[in-house]
Amino acid sequence: MKPLTKLVGVLVLTALIFPRESSAQGAAARKTRTIAAFDIVNDVAGVPEGITTDGHGGLYVSLFFLDEI
Repeated sequence: MKPLTKLVGVLVLTALIFPRESSAQGAAARKTRTIAAFDIVNDVAGVPEGITTDGHGGLYVSLFFLDEI
C-alpha cells in the first residue's frame, strides 16, 4: 500500500506545482470591464444585491439599501 500512497502524493504535488489554465474558458475569451459604478447616496453605499437580465439585452440591478432597481 505504501507505493500507491507515494504515487498519489507525487501526483498531487505535481498538480500543485504545475497548475494548468482552466479548460472552461481560455485567456483570450476572458474580458473584464466595468459596466456600472454605484455611488454613495445619503450616506448609504449603493451595493448591488442582485443582478439579472431580461433575455433581450436589458440588465437589472437591485440596490436593497437604496430601495431601487
